[in-house]
Amino acid sequence: GSPRYMAPEQARGEALDHRADIYALGATLYRMIAGVAPFDGASVKEIIRAKMDNDPTPLRRLVPEIPGGLSAVVQKMLARNPESRYDNADQVFSALDPSQYRKGISAKGKARVARATA
Repeated sequence: GSPRYMAPEQARGEALDHRADIYALGATLYRMIAGVAPFDGASVKEIIRAKMDNDPTPLRRLVPEIPGGLSAVVQKMLARNPESRYDNADQVFSALDPSQYRKGISAKGKARVARATA
């Protein structure tokens, strides 16, 4: 996987489980909302070091208009320790339920949408 989206345990070459996928989804949501990846660097090594040593900047600091609950959900998905992430996709789905958030959000950056043609 791409270093920007891979879980820290994957970068360390450790055994993976479904929580690595939860991390990757969190990184994708972070990018969609903030317009930047949770961690960046000039090299793969810098990106991996950053994600192993630091927590990502909370989305609320980058996009103040998003609901705090949504920022917290994504932050939990991006926890460095897999045991601190959601246990399963159902928990993520429930936490991301839009009925929990009163105001909408708009993604930053340019959307890249490809239309499938038959």
